[in-house]
Amino acid sequence: ATAAVAAAAAAAGAAAKEDTDNAVTAVKRTADAELVASREELKKAIEGSRVIDGQREEALTALAIRDGEIARLTSEVRELKDSSDAEDSVRLSVAAKLEALQTRNVENEAAAAAAAFFPPSQV
Repeated sequence: ATAAVAAAAAAAGAAAKEDTDNAVTAVKRTADAELVASREELKKAIEGSRVIDGQREEALTALAIRDGEIARLTSEVRELKDSSDAEDSVRLSVAAKLEALQTRNVENEAAAAAAAFFPPSQV
């Protein structure tokens, strides 16, 4: 009877060990699967971060290009304004000279008319 109890206890112990081994194996498999899934999620997150970094770099490059374009256009506008100011100055100078010439012409015409009206011999 003792041998039968010992054999039953040994069989129960072996079954319990097998159940424990199976449970440990199942936990290990679950942990491994979760680890693989976590690694995949981390890889996706890293790749997503790389994509975002790339997009950020592209946006910064585009912004730098636009900033350069704005600076160039601003410079061109200043040059055109300076050129326009210079042209305005020349126009004003020419207009002043024309006005002076017209005044002189009017004065000369008035003197000529007076001379014709009052010839020097009559003065």
